[in-house]
Amino acid sequence: MVLVSGVSVCLLLFGITWMLARSRSRAFRASADLKEANIELEQANTDLQRSRESLVSTREEVGDRTRSETTEATGDTIEDVERYEVGLFEMSS
Repeated sequence: MVLVSGVSVCLLLFGITWMLARSRSRAFRASADLKEANIELEQANTDLQRSRESLVSTREEVGDRTRSETTEATGDTIEDVERYEVGLFEMSS
């Protein structure tokens, strides 16, 4: 009876030890997977930041160019109107 109890306890302890070792192994693998995923996320974040900066820069350049072109076009139009008005004024004098 004592021998049977000893064997049972031994098997129980072996099962617990095996489960702990298996859990620890899985935890190490999960930890490695998380580290790899974190590195990939950091890289993706860096790429996203660069893309965002590029978009902002491009938007600013387009805005500056559009403002410049609009100002030039408006200035030319105003000059044309002034020349037309001067011509009308001179014709009426």
